[in-house]
Amino acid sequence: MRISVAIPVVSTPDVLGGKPRIEGIRVGVQQLGALVREHGWSTTAVADEFDLTADEIDAALEYYDANPDEMAAIADEAATTTASDCARRVALRSNCQSRTSGYRGVQRQRTGDTPTRQV
Repeated sequence: MRISVAIPVVSTPDVLGGKPRIEGIRVGVQQLGALVREHGWSTTAVADEFDLTADEIDAALEYYDANPDEMAAIADEAATTTASDCARRVALRSNCQSRTSGYRGVQRQRTGDTPTRQV
């Protein structure tokens, strides 16, 4: 497989945590590749969404296809990070609710959308 030399894919520690990206762009190759290869987006739609050229999308897809293990590791890391962030937010919300349990606030009735205030 030929990797594009006109549009370089780079990895720098201070941008996107060192994940591969198109030079000059702060969007990861894995994100672009996943949108096209796994989620069925057209290359035109991805290019329009991220204001990229067709050559930049092609370079990202070439790198994505040539490095499946690296792309899978990045996707796994993102999923793990998302899950732990979600768990942390839930824990913080629970902590806040336990501190404010004396205040009942405004709640929605089960049968309608009209707010009611509990006393």
